[in-house]
Amino acid sequence: MKSYFTSFELEEGKFKGIIYDATTNQILHTTKLHDSQAGATFEVNEYVSKLKAPTDQPKPISNSSSPHAFKKRTCCGG
Repeated sequence: MKSYFTSFELEEGKFKGIIYDATTNQILHTTKLHDSQAGATFEVNEYVSKLKAPTDQPKPISNSSSPHAFKKRTCCGG
């Protein structure tokens, strides 16, 4: 699963969030300017939730043993 980190900055008296790829430190997204840090945080959370692909989810563990076929036995040498 990919990792991200964020920073928040004040610009013109408003908050913006910046999302970085934790592996490359590359900027992935910069939010628009918000009146509160909570607004910038909400936009960051929305963006990151869209980045997570369904393939990143853990897959259920399956039983690796194969079913065995049993011979049906009949009485008396059949």
